[in-house]
Amino acid sequence: MKTILTIIISVLAINITIAQNPNNAPFLGTWEFQENNKIFRINIWENQTNDGIDGHYWLIELDANGNETIIDQSDKEKIDGCNCSWSEAFSAYSKDGEELRGLIRDVTPLPKDRTWIDGLLSMSIQENNPTAAHWIVSYDGPIYFEARFQIPTNCILTKVE
Repeated sequence: MKTILTIIISVLAINITIAQNPNNAPFLGTWEFQENNKIFRINIWENQTNDGIDGHYWLIELDANGNETIIDQSDKEKIDGCNCSWSEAFSAYSKDGEELRGLIRDVTPLPKDRTWIDGLLSMSIQENNPTAAHWIVSYDGPIYFEARFQIPTNCILTKVE
């Protein structure tokens, strides 16, 4: 019985170790970009199913006392016209632990008649500073539609957690 239990624990430990991608580690956690009284905050976690990286974002406004008010967020409880919620706003992969690439869905776009805008995401850890990353979002849709993201499309994020 003791041997069987040891084997089961060993197999579980091996599976957990294999499922974690060390290239994801530099990106995991909470990152922010602040401009005046507005904060763009993202939370990144490891997707245990596909070894990738998923995340959500928040658009926040600070009042004169530094209190935060969420203006919009990707972690919405319900998608318009559907009885379902957003599982993540972006999914990405890192092959080297320095840059991740993936797809992002801005669920707060302009014009407001759009439910979301899909974009391409790139996030690069800055050389010699593991707590700073260059965040780039670009539109990859039809030329006749002018997509206007509400989320920042080119900024430097700072890791806060």
